[in-house]
Amino acid sequence: MRDRDTILLEQAYQSILIERVYGNIAVVYHRKASRPEDSVLFTKGIGGANREGAVTSNQTQSEIKRSVYGTGLYACYDFNSQLKREMAETYGEYVVKGKLDLNNFFFLDQQAFEQARPGQSFIEHLDSLKTTGKRGEPGFKFYEFDTFKQRVREHKLTKTDAKSLIDVSLEIWPYVKNQKFDGLMYLNEFDGKVAVIYNRASFLPFQYGYVPVKEIKRLLALPPEEREKAVQWTTKMPDIHNIKRKEELSYDADLQKQSARDILMFNTTKQTVVPFLNLDLVPDLSNAQFPYIKQCSGEIRLIEYRRDNRPVRLSIPNLVEAFNISLSLLKDGSSIDFRSLQIVKRQLVLTISGSVELPSLENCGERLWINNPQSDYTPKELVSLPKLKTCAQLVIDKAKKIDLRSLQSCKGGIHAPECVEIILPDAFRTGKKPKMKLSKNVEFTWHK
Repeated sequence: MRDRDTILLEQAYQSILIERVYGNIAVVYHRKASRPEDSVLFTKGIGGANREGAVTSNQTQSEIKRSVYGTGLYACYDFNSQLKREMAETYGEYVVKGKLDLNNFFFLDQQAFEQARPGQSFIEHLDSLKTTGKRGEPGFKFYEFDTFKQRVREHKLTKTDAKSLIDVSLEIWPYVKNQKFDGLMYLNEFDGKVAVIYNRASFLPFQYGYVPVKEIKRLLALPPEEREKAVQWTTKMPDIHNIKRKEELSYDADLQKQSARDILMFNTTKQTVVPFLNLDLVPDLSNAQFPYIKQCSGEIRLIEYRRDNRPVRLSIPNLVEAFNISLSLLKDGSSIDFRSLQIVKRQLVLTISGSVELPSLENCGERLWINNPQSDYTPKELVSLPKLKTCAQLVIDKAKKIDLRSLQSCKGGIHAPECVEIILPDAFRTGKKPKMKLSKNVEFTWHK
């Protein structure tokens, strides 16, 4: 008989159906020639660029291919890209489906970038890749990449650019890999929407299906939104205790050992400091309360995939400090209570409808990103951050009013292109304002 933890883990993954790039998460598809039931993808993870030690077994080498983009896993972030006869004949008739963390990916596909990083500049993202040489200088090697960036800058992307970026990707991939990006996403007229994955920590497989050549014609006859659902998927839980991901600097080994039972026991043991809080392992989030937690040394996480249609109501009222928070509360009516939260050392990423109030937050080390679910077109009435003093970058999607009355520093700028009213400290009126991307008719309110 299966234990309770195993059942909870399966419940957390079996309803993952999202297909397109959304927020910081994408679902990607990887073809295999052999049945993936005992594949090392589910036991050891993919072979990343920095994996420890040599892996020499034939089974492992069948997963890790040294191809034109170096050692990694080659996948597509669109299921329709898998429905080509050439794909099945070349790469295999089984399709592995996995979750992909896009936080540290490099994009050449502008549409995917804008979905994953709303409010950010695509050209600034392209400029973040450090290459050597400049146009007109001896030794200049990046003609394709430089030309592509120029077309983006001038809004002159051609149909060819939009269809295939394979020449650019081939030119820059060593720099993407050497600069420790987790992977590369680009368009390819042959293989479709391609994701080259280098860091195994960013990829978690959870299902596989049999999609042979003979099935492709039947699937293509269906509407695009029905094709992926028409495949019989087998849920295969990864062995989270054995997958090695030590090359990820922020990876906490204790993260992989935490069970759903441990999380549920936080309240019974009145534990105040926790290493990690994975809310995807909690079976019912309609009234999830953790009144004793004051500090989280790792990440508080809730990814996009939910098991039912009920809104999430999450309350951690005494939480003061966390290293990283990433919450996707997609259902209308969801809410959070972080009334005591003062410090987020790295990133705070919220995907939620309605107003957001963080009355005590003073510092967010890297980025504070609040955006609406993809299906929700109703602007938030208010994003209230009345005590926020410092943040590297602010990205706020569809908020009518933003309260930043205590802000002192925001080097990465404020990106809120649909904001109607913004409250800023009076010191910004005469002093140097942070870089801001706001609507043309935004109303400024100066707070003394």
